[in-house]
Amino acid sequence: MLTTLSKIVNTNELNEIFAILKEDCGVEAAIYETLPEQPEGIIFDLKIQGVTFGYLVLKNAESNEFYSLVSDIIADKIKNREFKAIMQQQINTLQDGILKQDNEKRIKNNFFASVTHELRTPLNAIIGYSELMAQGIGGSITEKQKEYLLDIQTSGLNLLNMINDILDFSKINSGINTLSISEFDVEGLFFEVSNTIAPLLKKKDLTLVKSIENFKIKGDYRKASQILINLLSNAIKFSLIGDKIELYSLISDKKRIIEVKDYGIGIPKKSQKRIFKEFTQAANNKTKENSTGLGLAIVKKFCDLHGWKIELESEENKGSIFRIVIS
Repeated sequence: MLTTLSKIVNTNELNEIFAILKEDCGVEAAIYETLPEQPEGIIFDLKIQGVTFGYLVLKNAESNEFYSLVSDIIADKIKNREFKAIMQQQINTLQDGILKQDNEKRIKNNFFASVTHELRTPLNAIIGYSELMAQGIGGSITEKQKEYLLDIQTSGLNLLNMINDILDFSKINSGINTLSISEFDVEGLFFEVSNTIAPLLKKKDLTLVKSIENFKIKGDYRKASQILINLLSNAIKFSLIGDKIELYSLISDKKRIIEVKDYGIGIPKKSQKRIFKEFTQAANNKTKENSTGLGLAIVKKFCDLHGWKIELESEENKGSIFRIVIS
């Protein structure tokens, strides 16, 4: 007996179901909102939570068992129809949610772009003017003033790198990150990047040793620059005062390779598998320097975008090598 349904079903839809049933089973079936005075056949109430909303009349069947079978078939068909309706409703709701989320993402990305631009502009001015003052342009300065200006430069560069990481991460996370492809020399890339991080090296009395086998790179210049800045900044952060950092480019077995090597605290084996994940730092990181925990994650994402491979070799207290294999 069909007495329970999960929700009210439109009778027109039920008529369509009965038409199919009629073809499948060879049984005449009719649906009524109100029963006629003398209905022919066996009557089934169509109820929802005890409330009748219609009647099903079956006739010309061979036995009562067949009536029961037919009612089970109808119940299954109604459930399937309802299930499809529920699924469609969920799909529609999900689509509405995605559209709303996309709109929120656009608003958020516009906000990040605007804020980071407003922060970058004065920071670049602070870094640039402090560098000019440290060089004596604009008047002579004392050694102590040079020290203060170097503090301003390094703090500004660290903050700028953090802002760049946050903006890059927000773009990656929103799926709108694209490549602006051009062709450039690795030598020119090394020159610009080493000039950018020079104040950070000077602050810790570090030496950058470069070995360049020049070759062409086809990729996004800004992202390639950001990859190296993040790797070098990471090497500086975990190097000891007075140490050295090595920056290499070479061609080996027809592969173009860039390496950043330091002799700092290294990365424990247990941390190496997750070091490229967002907001992750090495387990032995006892430095007091600020970090977003995004630098290496962004390096990995940018390499993936280019189709480049990033490799890590490290041993605790013996330093690390980050190797980029360019396809």
